[in-house]
Amino acid sequence: MIAADPLHIAMLSTRHFHFMAGGSSEEHARETMRLAWAAHVVETGATYTWADIADDVNVEVLGPGVALRDGWQMALAKGIASPAADQ
Repeated sequence: MIAADPLHIAMLSTRHFHFMAGGSSEEHARETMRLAWAAHVVETGATYTWADIADDVNVEVLGPGVALRDGWQMALAKGIASPAADQ
C-alpha cells in the first residue's frame, strides 16, 4: 500500500445544502471552502457572507482507512464481517 498524506475535510451544513471541501492542511481546506461558498453565493444569490458562516465550518482529518458518518469519525471494527454491510 502506498502511504498517503491525510486529507483535511472542511464541512458546512446549511438548511438546504451540505458542503465538503478538501485540502492538504486545515487552512487549505478552509480556504477551499471559502472559495466554494463564494461560488455558491454567485450561483444561488445566498445572502450570508463568509464572515457570517466561517465559524460554522468544521474540519476533520481523513487518512487512509478512516470513515466519517455525518461529519464525525467512526470507530471501525476490524475483522468483523457484517452480512448487511456487504450487500
